[in-house]
Amino acid sequence: MYHLIKSEMPRPLEYSAEVQSDRFRPWSPVPGNPFLNDEVKERQRAVNERIDQLFMLPPKDQFVPDSFRDMLFDDHVISFQRRNMLNFNRFSEWRVGVDPSQMSQESCRVEDGSATVMDTLTHLHITSTESGEVGKTTHPYSQGIEHIADFRQEVTDSITALGGIVTPSIQGYRSIDITPKYYRDDDNKIVVLGLIANYKHDIGTIPATQKDQLVTIVERQIAGYRVDEAAGFDQDIAANLATELDKFDNFVYDNTTEYDIVLAKILESTGCRDYVERIIQSDALEPFVVPVSTTIYGFRGQQKQPTVTLNPKAINVHGMVFLDPAVKAQ
Repeated sequence: MYHLIKSEMPRPLEYSAEVQSDRFRPWSPVPGNPFLNDEVKERQRAVNERIDQLFMLPPKDQFVPDSFRDMLFDDHVISFQRRNMLNFNRFSEWRVGVDPSQMSQESCRVEDGSATVMDTLTHLHITSTESGEVGKTTHPYSQGIEHIADFRQEVTDSITALGGIVTPSIQGYRSIDITPKYYRDDDNKIVVLGLIANYKHDIGTIPATQKDQLVTIVERQIAGYRVDEAAGFDQDIAANLATELDKFDNFVYDNTTEYDIVLAKILESTGCRDYVERIIQSDALEPFVVPVSTTIYGFRGQQKQPTVTLNPKAINVHGMVFLDPAVKAQ
């Protein structure tokens, strides 16, 4: 789905000059403990400041509406805080009671945020940590999207080096979640600002030190969807979505099962889910699709037989095929 668009704005540095080293990558994970010390906190502040600029200063040639820009930035802030605390909580659950002198070098680097992909996967391999971020590259409006291929390659190489199995890339996306962002205007009518789509596919598995357990490695992509006519989104679907949302006087996001059920029905009845899901599964290069981020994480679970779901609709499976190192080498 992700495509390159020439930007008129110079892209900010991924990391400040003070923290440049051969250990840091544009996809380096958040620290296991982002509150560890002043050095870690300052490094994260500098990185976050530059990422925020990518959201607030989209390329001029994309003519992004201010309302959509602000929506995407707000969602990014919420998502970052959730991701930061989830990673911290999972790492802390393992870290509490562990003698620092007994921590591996890999685990120490995971804690302070200087870990490589191999470090994070090794940490998940040798400890009882339930889950953890392997890495993430944030690329709103395709700014920095060129890092995805190298990021994925480093992950698959590390999985193989640890004796794991890489999942075939022909599988389809799963766990597709679509959320409309909207508000009521002065006339009390629903105005849809855009959509946020999350979707996943398995990267592979590595063995865990606990008997009969595996660490499953998953990639999660997030993209924003503009619904304005100028971007080319189907206007009948956009209008139907607003109409259906408007029928619910107190229809606000409250993170409940009831909300999810109502939203699912609305997305289905308006044709929005089918429309967006077809674009996701085919990696269609549509101008209203705004790439946001690619995260790879691992979680521990019981060993099971691997399954692969084929994606017969796939055109450029899992992001542009010409970003795939194997294709570039041909």
